[in-house]
Amino acid sequence: AVIEDSSVESKINKLGILASEEAEIMMNMLKAREKDIDHSSEGESGGVNWGFREDAPEEDDGELKLDLTKMSRPADFKDPKKTLRGFFEREGVELEYVVTESGVGKNHQYICKVELPIDTASPVFAEGTTSGKKKDAVLACALHGCRLLDAYGVL
Repeated sequence: AVIEDSSVESKINKLGILASEEAEIMMNMLKAREKDIDHSSEGESGGVNWGFREDAPEEDDGELKLDLTKMSRPADFKDPKKTLRGFFEREGVELEYVVTESGVGKNHQYICKVELPIDTASPVFAEGTTSGKKKDAVLACALHGCRLLDAYGVL
């Protein structure tokens, strides 16, 4: 059984093949690495805070933020198509579902997609896919859209 000693010197001594200059260089590198590891563990325990106070308020840049906790729990939308249509009407935007077909036979699918009219840096799309009927894909898309809008806090 080999007994491991974590000190740098013992690691170098085990490498007895190296010349003395190479051993010194290797020892300095290992010491520097151990120092880096020690400093990184200190940072995790409350070291550097990069100039932010713990009680500093978060800045609001005006962009909508997605709350993923709302996405994980099912929202109760009795009629998601009607809810989504109402949201689009309030926003003054026409609701247009884009439905495409893919595959044949057992692999046939309907894919429904709609762009949501919310103010974000990049466009947000709701999507629904089904191997059943076209209207089921539209319903799945509307439900996904309602959940996204609810998660953004605008529904």
